[in-house]
Amino acid sequence: MIKTGNFVGTAAAINLDIGFVPDWFRLIVASGNNDVIIHEWFRLMGEAGQADIAEGWNSDEGVTTDNVATAGISAYDSSGVYVRIPHPDGTRNKYVGVSDPANYAISTAYSNARSTTAVGDVVRAASTAGVAETNGLVYECTNSGTSDSAAPTWPTTPGESVADNDMIWICRREDTFMGGFKGVSLAAAMTEDSIESFYIAVKADQNVDHGDAAAFTV
Repeated sequence: MIKTGNFVGTAAAINLDIGFVPDWFRLIVASGNNDVIIHEWFRLMGEAGQADIAEGWNSDEGVTTDNVATAGISAYDSSGVYVRIPHPDGTRNKYVGVSDPANYAISTAYSNARSTTAVGDVVRAASTAGVAETNGLVYECTNSGTSDSAAPTWPTTPGESVADNDMIWICRREDTFMGGFKGVSLAAAMTEDSIESFYIAVKADQNVDHGDAAAFTV
């Protein structure tokens, strides 16, 4: 599988959604200094323990250097099962995906409450023993605070709320979907702000580890 593309760079790190995690990735930056910088990354080098070049390397005016771990290229995969939570702006049939909600915990601080701009903490119901209840429902925090020393009696009708010490949870359907992105993470040093960048990403149909070539016979 081969994909090519381009984008305008930014001064910050980005996650580039390619649709797959590539085995080989080349990034070409048309630098604002009137030269071309080429970055390359091989996924298997990092997995094989080549830590010094796990983040790839770059060629700038004929000089090749390794990208350091905090300023290079790495695999990015946020794909998985998400739960649809109604969007905080209240728009009908608009949702935010929450990845794999944690089990509810007693005597625990939950600091993220639902607002007009953000979804609150989302949990699966659990007893005081921490055993999740697979009831097809999840619960979103609408008033932050610290949970009680015992789990509340969880409502089973979507839209109903329950108090929990100084917190409030609202019942939601556990409506799931496959979501997320696959591609590469590019550190801030990989691109230049407002400068066009081009890439080619390759994912092999098969990877063969031939082992020690000294054992090969003709």
